[in-house]
Amino acid sequence: MGNRTTPLQVSVEYRDNQYHLENKEFLLETYADSLEEAMDNIMDQVDLLYLEYCTCNLEELTSDARMLINSLFMYFQS
Repeated sequence: MGNRTTPLQVSVEYRDNQYHLENKEFLLETYADSLEEAMDNIMDQVDLLYLEYCTCNLEELTSDARMLINSLFMYFQS
């Protein structure tokens, strides 16, 4: 099975000379003077979410790795 990706879906609204982009699934939202700027803002938020996801998973991996190292250490001590 390969990786499947789904495009990020955002609602776009233009009112009072401002673009409002929103994705309710990931709680992303931005207002900007241009559509390009609004899209850049949303992508910056996606990058931050991804970084947070990777950091959280790295911390879990680090914790698991520590437990494995401790288990191996105890095994070789006995």
